[in-house]
Amino acid sequence: YIASVCCGITVYLITWIVLKNNQDPNEIGPDDFYKFREIALIITFIGLSSSLLFYCGTKSTNDQYYENISESDASENHFKQNQPFGDLLKSSAIYQVSLLYMASRLFTTLNLIYIPLYLEERHVSINSNDDEIRQTIASVPLASFLASFITSILLKWRSRYFGENVTYFIGSILSLAGCLWIALGVDSDSRFQIYAIASLIGMGSSSTMISSLCLTADFAKNNGFRGGSVYSTVTFADKLICGGIVLITQHLKCQPIDMCPSFYRHVLAYVCGSAAITGLISLGFLHCNR
Repeated sequence: YIASVCCGITVYLITWIVLKNNQDPNEIGPDDFYKFREIALIITFIGLSSSLLFYCGTKSTNDQYYENISESDASENHFKQNQPFGDLLKSSAIYQVSLLYMASRLFTTLNLIYIPLYLEERHVSINSNDDEIRQTIASVPLASFLASFITSILLKWRSRYFGENVTYFIGSILSLAGCLWIALGVDSDSRFQIYAIASLIGMGSSSTMISSLCLTADFAKNNGFRGGSVYSTVTFADKLICGGIVLITQHLKCQPIDMCPSFYRHVLAYVCGSAAITGLISLGFLHCNR
C-alpha cells in the first residue's frame, strides 16, 4: 500500500511537470488536451515497463512450495488444499470480502477524483483568487497522501494491539468523520479545516485499504483458495462497481453547474460516507459469519 501511495504522488508530480510549461498557467482548458495525452502515455509507459520487469525478472515458486508442504501442515486447521474456482463463487464469504474491499477502494477512489473538484467549487463560491485555487488543489491531495503514507507505516505495529477488524472499524470511523465535517460545512476563511479533513480522509483510506487487503489474504489462506483467483474476483467487483458509481454520479451532475453549486461537496459527504457505512456493514456480516 505504501508503494501504491508513492505511485499516486508520482502521478501528481508528472502532471505538475507537464502542466507547469503552460503559456498561461492560470488557465487549463480543452486546448491542453495534448498535455493530458502526454501524461497518460507517460504513466502507461511506466506501468508497462514495470509489469514487463516484474514478469521477466521474477521466478515463480508456488508449485515447489505446495509440493514441499508436509502432511502435518496440510491438516484442516492449518492448511487446506487448493479449492476449485467454482467453489469460490459458491462461498458467501467471498462476496462479503469483495464488498468490504470494494467499499474501501470506492471511498479512496471517489476522494481522489472529487476532492480537487470540490476545492475548485468551494473557491468559486467564496471568490478566491486563482493562485489560492491552484495551491490548494495541489497541496490538499498531497496532505491526504502524506497522512495516508504515515498511517500505513504506523499500522505495521498494529498486530501488537488489535486485529484487522478493529483497524477497519477505526478507519471507517475516521472516514465518516471527514465526510461529516464536509457535510456540516467548512469555514470560508479556514485552511486548517480543509487540511484536517484531508488528513482524516487519508488516515481512514489507509486503514481500511490495508485491513481489507489483509482480510482478503486471510480468506484465501483459511479457505484453501489460491490468492490469484481470490484477488481477481475481488478487484473485478471493485472496478465494476467503482466505474458504475462514478458514471452515475457524473450523470446526476446539474447542467448548468450553477443549478447545484454544492454538488461535489454533497458527493464527498454523502456518496463517500455511504461507501464507508457499506464497509462497516460488510465488516459486521463478515465478523458474524466467522
